[in-house]
Amino acid sequence: MTFLDVTRVYQRPLPSTSVGAGAGLRTELHHFDLVVPDGWQQGTGAFGGWVMAVLIRGIEAVVAEPGRALRSLTAEIPAPVMVGEATLSVEVLRTGASVTTVAARLLQKGQIQAHAVAIMGTPRMLENADDHAEIARPVVTSWRELEPIPPDVPNVPVFSRHFEFRLVDGLPFRGAAKSGAVGWIRMRDPGPVKDAALVVAHVDAWWPAEFARMKSQRPMVTAAFSLQLVGGPEAWKTDAPLLHTSRSLAARQGYVTEVRELWTEDGELVALNEQTMVIVK
Repeated sequence: MTFLDVTRVYQRPLPSTSVGAGAGLRTELHHFDLVVPDGWQQGTGAFGGWVMAVLIRGIEAVVAEPGRALRSLTAEIPAPVMVGEATLSVEVLRTGASVTTVAARLLQKGQIQAHAVAIMGTPRMLENADDHAEIARPVVTSWRELEPIPPDVPNVPVFSRHFEFRLVDGLPFRGAAKSGAVGWIRMRDPGPVKDAALVVAHVDAWWPAEFARMKSQRPMVTAAFSLQLVGGPEAWKTDAPLLHTSRSLAARQGYVTEVRELWTEDGELVALNEQTMVIVK
């Protein structure tokens, strides 16, 4: 099954209405059903890229307006999302002339396992505001000159078998002086479309940059996640792998701040990502 198949959400016919805190303020909750598939786990629960992809699927289904694309996503995964049935609730917090703000929650057995807030916005053509990027894609070995890491490497998360990784630099568990990883990545069976859900899966699929500093494997999980879609799926015009870079900026008391970049082969910035990761033990 393709990634599109395993991240489908199914909307229930009638949204329920809830009363907000302000007098007369009413918002609609749109409810979806979904199935968390086996084979996409990272440890106990589904890998974070899959979780955020289904949150995006629900959000985009509710904000079904052409041109109002995902620009920013902030999310937390307070508990593992387990294989089996789940529900999704999506609430439009506000719709303006060009920006819609949406909240989504993924629940299992009545408990919130993950939630996100998304900014959906139309393009803004402003005078004296040219498009630019103050960072550039690193000059690295072409993916064509690198062999993929075998998918059956021992002791890797189950979900990683759905991706092709071509490592440039940053082998894990070598006790390096600095954290970081650089490499090319693409999903083996993404489906027919390149969209925001596919981008978020690629951003999150690489192992933590902090692994390069470690001398032995220690489990880490993502507690908080922020994604900025710069070029987004529109910049991703070919089937070539994307260049993934990551580094941890700081670590203290078992919490690590990591930043990631996702680039096209021809140098277009697709997305920026910051994560707060927790060293479990």
